[in-house]
Amino acid sequence: MTEPKSKSGRPAGKKAPQAAPRAAGGRRRGARQSPFAKKVDVHVGDRLRQRRSMMGYTQESLAHLLNLSHQQVQKYETGANRISAGRLYELAKTLGVTIGFFFEGFDEEMPAGEPKHGGTNRSAIEVAQNFAEIKDPAVKSTLSSLVKMLASHEREREVAKAAPQRKRA
Repeated sequence: MTEPKSKSGRPAGKKAPQAAPRAAGGRRRGARQSPFAKKVDVHVGDRLRQRRSMMGYTQESLAHLLNLSHQQVQKYETGANRISAGRLYELAKTLGVTIGFFFEGFDEEMPAGEPKHGGTNRSAIEVAQNFAEIKDPAVKSTLSSLVKMLASHEREREVAKAAPQRKRA
């Protein structure tokens, strides 16, 4: 006589086998990545931004070509999200480069610094997103001039603050 079977096809009363334990160092969603991996992701994202700009694409236009959101392109460019091998292939094909292009200039020894474009700084990202929504070129130009002036003033303050400290030393 055969044993009665459950809906899953297993003998009644038998539990499903447990999943194999995760390999040591295996990543879970939300798990932190190594500093080296993060450095590679940031470099690849920076190269993506450079090539996109060279080709004259906006984040929105590149996203449209790849059927992505512009936020996803932005996250790739800042290194906030990893680019899968398949997506990297699509990006290379769309931007007319080899996959190796994204790794050119990567230096394992160079310390990772905050990208000049603002990186994952939330306020810098919000400013960029809001600026992109402004349609009037005169308003964009005025706002850009204002930001440049404020940044210049900030740099001058930093230099002035550091100057007295150098004299004492």
